[in-house]
Amino acid sequence: IAKPINMPLLAYRVQYVLRANKAIDELRHSEARLAHAQQIAHLGNWEWNMEEQTFYCSQEIYNIFRVPRNDAPLNYSRFLEHIHHDDLSFVVESREEAIQGRHNYNIEYRIKLHDGSFRTLHEQAEVKYNSQGQAIQMNAILQDVTYLRQTEERIRYLAYYDALTELPNRQLFHSLLDKSIANAERGQDIIAILHIDLDQFKRINDSLGHSVGDQLLQMVTERLKYCIRACDGCARNTMEPLNYELARLGGDEFTVLLSNISDPEDAAAIAQRLLSTLEEPINTGDYELVVTASIGIAVYPNDGLDVETLLKNADTALYQAKAAGRDNYKFYTDSMNATHMERLSLESNLRRAIENNELLLHYQPKVDINSFKIHGVEALIRWKHPKLGLVPPITFIPLAEETGLIIPLGDWALEEACRQNRQWQQQGLPPINIAVNLSSLQFSQGDIVSTIADILKKTQLDPSYLELELTESILMQNVSDTINTLNTLKAMGLKLSIDDFGTGYSSLAYLTQFPLDTLKIDCSFIRNVHRDSNNAAITTAIISLAHTLSLNVIAEGVEVEEQLNFLRSHRCSEIQGYIFSRPIDAARMTSMLFQMNQTVIRERVLNTHPLLINPLVP
Repeated sequence: IAKPINMPLLAYRVQYVLRANKAIDELRHSEARLAHAQQIAHLGNWEWNMEEQTFYCSQEIYNIFRVPRNDAPLNYSRFLEHIHHDDLSFVVESREEAIQGRHNYNIEYRIKLHDGSFRTLHEQAEVKYNSQGQAIQMNAILQDVTYLRQTEERIRYLAYYDALTELPNRQLFHSLLDKSIANAERGQDIIAILHIDLDQFKRINDSLGHSVGDQLLQMVTERLKYCIRACDGCARNTMEPLNYELARLGGDEFTVLLSNISDPEDAAAIAQRLLSTLEEPINTGDYELVVTASIGIAVYPNDGLDVETLLKNADTALYQAKAAGRDNYKFYTDSMNATHMERLSLESNLRRAIENNELLLHYQPKVDINSFKIHGVEALIRWKHPKLGLVPPITFIPLAEETGLIIPLGDWALEEACRQNRQWQQQGLPPINIAVNLSSLQFSQGDIVSTIADILKKTQLDPSYLELELTESILMQNVSDTINTLNTLKAMGLKLSIDDFGTGYSSLAYLTQFPLDTLKIDCSFIRNVHRDSNNAAITTAIISLAHTLSLNVIAEGVEVEEQLNFLRSHRCSEIQGYIFSRPIDAARMTSMLFQMNQTVIRERVLNTHPLLINPLVP
């Protein structure tokens, strides 16, 4: 304050100072809020004065660059030193283009920190010019978008890659195939698709658990990668590097795209190498597993000119490879498509077969090996198509199992068999057992105990007259659960038998724990039992095993006298086969049961009244 003091002026000056101080405080608070907001958003700003050759950076830029502010301040050259060497020329050129083109720019680049890590930055800048049109200043805001880009990359990864195997998924493979087709069209090249499906992989999942199945898929992935790389230059007609893409379409399905082959036989050679590699045992730690695969091959341009057609035809060829016995590969042919369409039509018709009352049961008697008296019957499902006639079971049963339709078909067969057996009893016929086959899907996926209980209640059949036939493969799926289920069914009063015994892989140790009543010897052993010593030995062993375990034993597929005599001599209990009767419909089976009943009645009468044996005796 200057002397002499002018009181009116002093008052104004004090007010001015207070207002200025308040403005400075507000500015300081505003700057603090801005700095805090920038810190939260990882947003900084810099200013490059080209005339004065000065460079200013906000505090947040120092934070982003991990540079202490008390060190030498960031100038423009030191700023450039932090930029990733792969991005440096791009950043410098972008700024030069903005200056020369008199426009703003918006770019992303990476910087390298002192610890060796990288950050991704998003930069927006504008250039100021003087009256002569010369660039004098550049102002920019800079934001650390590392986490944002990592999140976006993670989302992209989840959208386009399989999390278990880290392979491209179906969506990404479609995109890769589309690009490959476009390149092949320009260069008139050949590309091939190998559609790979592991054989009976579901059995591993069901019996050993999904964790083992997942581990197996990861190890199969590594084998496929290694095998395809090893095929580069091997067993191929070209020395060009092999370009391939391996993807997982889902489940146990894989696809290989070969984009620079010179001949379709290159794809065949690689497919054969893949099959051979997968056949080698895989050790998952607790288990040693052997996996086979089936492969369908479609070739561009012969088998399709677009993504959908090629994939569809490769899938058709895969189905043919499985139908041919699995563990092989097939090239797509035009005739396959007709077969595939026929299969789709058959599947569609099969779905409507139950509601259209097209299903029926045939019955094959089980008879005493000595007296030929009927002890029971086996119910066998048949499909009477309105146009195709009687469709063979070998045609629609595998299709029903593959599509899951076997569950409603099997439930229908159970109910119809129980209803028919109850009807025979109501007609005054002697009670007999009726046997129904259970599929693995019925046993593992459906609530089989509740289903059977409901059917028995609905049909009012005594449970002791219902027999369930299960294969060895069903019994060995999750053994502990299987034993519990079988014990529950046994407690209900049902009879249980193993069908096709000797063809599966059941453990004799487990066999003693299953509450079984009957072993059925598979017809493949009976067919040549009187001519083949090996079949004779196996059949004899099964009969002896059944007797030791106090089980009934039935031989399936008995057709000729020699087979019958062999089985009699080795004390087989019952037989089932054409030597007595083919599977017949309900009407003929009913007639046969009535005839058998009349014969039994006649024998009882004759035994009681011997004089009636010869009607000529007065």
